[in-house]
Amino acid sequence: MPDIQFDENEKPMYERYWKLTRAPFSGNPGPETFFPAATHQATWLKLRYLLDQRSGMAWLAGLPGVGKSTLLDLAKQETQSRGGVVASVLPSCSEPEELLRSLLADQATDDERAKLNDLPRDALWRCLDFVLTENTRGGRPTVLVIDDAELANPANFFPWLHQLLNLQRPGDCDFVVLGSGTLQMLGDFRRWEQLTNRTAFQCLIRPFDEQETADYIEHRLHLAGAARNPFAEDAVRAIHTLTEGIARRVDRLCDFALLVAFAENAVEITAPLIHAVAREIDPFAKAA
Repeated sequence: MPDIQFDENEKPMYERYWKLTRAPFSGNPGPETFFPAATHQATWLKLRYLLDQRSGMAWLAGLPGVGKSTLLDLAKQETQSRGGVVASVLPSCSEPEELLRSLLADQATDDERAKLNDLPRDALWRCLDFVLTENTRGGRPTVLVIDDAELANPANFFPWLHQLLNLQRPGDCDFVVLGSGTLQMLGDFRRWEQLTNRTAFQCLIRPFDEQETADYIEHRLHLAGAARNPFAEDAVRAIHTLTEGIARRVDRLCDFALLVAFAENAVEITAPLIHAVAREIDPFAKAA
């Protein structure tokens, strides 16, 4: 591997070398980088349906890094473009009162937010009911987002979620609940029949297959203004094998590969370089 010298005037250094308008694989992916792989596109259609209905619940499950948060961000963006309200739950909150306060905080003024800490649980539930009802009567679609739900304490979280759904009253208190978590979390969720019976969709987000990995790399390069794809076919196959088609891993590997290839003045990124970069990122990983 080359000894890479960092130049503060080039952020990142390889953009000019590869004739890019921005770094194609760095940063947190957002709605603007959404790639419609098979399960991602199918899930997005289901989420759009729920947003149109303005009521119901959907859960997204999958390995870390497959794109669950990006889909939730798409739903947030779509809701806001319709003049709706988005509120997020912090699943790391351990007590029901904290879960309620985190949900209300997104919909409160600074003065109201300061008062939430003094309210007991029953009063918090009444406040939430009032806010959601007012949103419905005002024609403002409301989406409640619970990302990384595996961080929650199941003993508190699932009863709390059940009580939250009990606030729904068609035409009077309508809202959509969108959650995401690991496969283990979804397994715990499915043991609560009261919740699964009220869930419109349970969506499994799968990693990319090999062709989707190739198309995803092309997609990200195109968004960054690339005139050509510097990754050779054998490099793309190596990327898919090493990352197992998980988008976050693809981003990390491709980003570093562009940097290393720039440092070596390479005109093409090949499989041997990809394997060398992968060893540099994680020297303890099992060789593919």
